[in-house]
Amino acid sequence: MLLLPILFATALSAQRPPSMAVPPAPSPEPAPAPAADARPGIHRVAVYELTSAGVDERVTVILTASITAELRKLQGMSVIGMDEVRAMLDHEAQKQLMGCGDDSCIAEIAEALGVDTLVVGSAAKVGEEHVFGLRRLDQRQGKAVGQVDQRLKPDNGEEFLGVVGPAVEALFPDFPLKAGRTRGVSNELAIRLNPPPFDPWVFWTGVGVTGASLVGAAATTYFWNGAETSLQGFVTSHAEQGKQADGDQLAALTKSADDAAMVAIVAWSVSGALAIATAATAGFVDWMGYRADVQLDAN
Repeated sequence: MLLLPILFATALSAQRPPSMAVPPAPSPEPAPAPAADARPGIHRVAVYELTSAGVDERVTVILTASITAELRKLQGMSVIGMDEVRAMLDHEAQKQLMGCGDDSCIAEIAEALGVDTLVVGSAAKVGEEHVFGLRRLDQRQGKAVGQVDQRLKPDNGEEFLGVVGPAVEALFPDFPLKAGRTRGVSNELAIRLNPPPFDPWVFWTGVGVTGASLVGAAATTYFWNGAETSLQGFVTSHAEQGKQADGDQLAALTKSADDAAMVAIVAWSVSGALAIATAATAGFVDWMGYRADVQLDAN
């Protein structure tokens, strides 16, 4: 794990444009550790991925993102997440990062990133409860300077999101919120945890079926009108001529009109039911693709 600082620095320096000519240095110097934010007065924080024990991995993925977002609401703080760290690293460095779990290794990461504080935590299932833990590790002091532990009643993972705001407030009481910000997880992250169950194609399929049904209902109405017109014409013609209408023919035309009316009524009823069902489905469609994003994140 001692290679982590060098790998971090190497990955970052590889992104800088090459200079035209570099004079030889009198003596080799170690590559400097990249700073997350070099502005004076800025507290630099890295959020390490939460560990999971008996809790769905996608919950910890979204929980880590929620903590990162919550920290970014605080004044005087620059926050970097592990997904951003990975984007800066080569494959070998990423393997070392994934294998890092103990405090000494985590301290190496903090040093390599040039941060002041590292936030680590866990989400676990213990018996019939869920346990959420979060720690604030001060890089200068080399120890934890704050810790939050909470036992929660399982509730599809949303119980973890509900304590993110209070937990960050308890760990960083010395950093107030930025103007206009409020504590707590955003609705977007909450939806990502339990996204709507239907893909957009379900809604658009309903729209297509409803449209076809409406066309069919319109066609049955056309035939119904035609049958009614034939019946009325037959009755009117015999009434004007003073002739008695043929009973069998009149019965046949009447039956035809009644059957056409029944078919039209059923067709319009089905179309109405499909339209209502499709409209109701719209509220349960994952329009933003959160389900796919969560599956990718968890993998």
